[in-house]
Amino acid sequence: MRMIIALVLLGLAATGAGIAGLLHEMTRAPTGAELAAAAKAAKADRWRRWPPDKIFPAVLDDATRLGAVQQTTCDAVLDTEKLPLARKFGCRGAVRATYADSSGLVVGTVVVLSMRDPTAASEARFAGNWLDGGVRALTVPGTLAHRFGDAQRQGYAVDHRGSYLVLSTAGFADGRGSAEGEYEDMPGSVIAVEDLAARLDVPCPAKEPVEC
Repeated sequence: MRMIIALVLLGLAATGAGIAGLLHEMTRAPTGAELAAAAKAAKADRWRRWPPDKIFPAVLDDATRLGAVQQTTCDAVLDTEKLPLARKFGCRGAVRATYADSSGLVVGTVVVLSMRDPTAASEARFAGNWLDGGVRALTVPGTLAHRFGDAQRQGYAVDHRGSYLVLSTAGFADGRGSAEGEYEDMPGSVIAVEDLAARLDVPCPAKEPVEC
C-alpha cells in the first residue's frame, strides 16, 4: 500500500511539474526570435488583415482612389496566360484598387498579389514579362473609371517588396482602347507601385508585431 501511495504521489508531483512548466511556457515573454517570426508573419498577412482603405490610401502619388476590392483570388485579377506563372510562385490571393490621376484623364488599377514568400515574389517579378500586360483592369461604376476595362489598358508597371508583387495598369478614362493610340509613360504608374509596395513592407514594431 505504501508503495502504491508513493507511486501516486510521484505521479502527481510529475503532473504538477508538467503543468507548472506548461504555464511558464504559456506566460513567459516571447524571445527575440519569436518576435521576429511573428513580425514576419504579420507583415506577410497584411493584404488579408488590413482594410482596403489602409492598403490603398485615398490619395496615392496625386491620384485619387475611386474604388477598392478586398481579398479576391489571383485568377480574378490576372489574364489567363499569367495564371500558371502566379501559381508556380505560390500566389495566395490579391487585393486591388482603381485610381484617377489629378487631370481626370487617366485611370489605373493597382493590384497587390500575396506570394508564397519574398523569394517567390522576386522570382515571379522577373520571370513574368509584366510590362507587356497580365493584370486586369478594375472598372468602378459611377466614377471616372466606369468605362475603364481590359480593352482600355495601355501602360503597365511592376514592383515587389517582401512577399508582395505589386502590379498596375493604366489607360484613358474616356474609354478609348489601346489600338486608338498608345499613351506612352502613363503618369504616376511606376511611382504608384513602388510607393504602394514600400507601404506594405514597412517593418512591424518590435513590441507588437502581430498588430502591425
